[in-house]
Amino acid sequence: MMGPNPDEARRDADVQMLAQRLNELQEQVKAVEQENQTLIQEMEQVRTASRGAGSTTQSRLDALEKQFQTLQKARAEDRQAIIDDISHKIQGMLAGSAGRSSSSSSGGGSSSDTGYEHVVKSGETLSEIAHAYGVTTAAIRQANRMKSDSVRVGQKLFIPEKR
Repeated sequence: MMGPNPDEARRDADVQMLAQRLNELQEQVKAVEQENQTLIQEMEQVRTASRGAGSTTQSRLDALEKQFQTLQKARAEDRQAIIDDISHKIQGMLAGSAGRSSSSSSGGGSSSDTGYEHVVKSGETLSEIAHAYGVTTAAIRQANRMKSDSVRVGQKLFIPEKR
């Protein structure tokens, strides 16, 4: 009986690490969302109180709105950083596992005979797939003799190695 495949064990460890990192980042996003809700409530309280108050209340309200806008911007940047981080790690994992299982083109239209097989998942576009593998949509279309960028869920695509 053979022991576990080192590549599979490494991939499983990477997946576990990514899952843990994703959970940590989701907790951070939840904390920011809670802080945003608290700020919204405080702003409403200040607005209510400011209807009869003076300029000090208005300046506090202005400060709270500025703080809220800053937090919203930070939240958007955090969200994009999370997406970029996870996408980069997944892309690396896909490229690593796909590189270990390089396949030959069987009847593809490309002059390259090495590359990867990719099965289209729900929501994926040809542009996203090309970006993930670091190739152009034109290279994928040529390798698969496609007339357009349209792809279907479950469709198998040959992705030529980037040059």
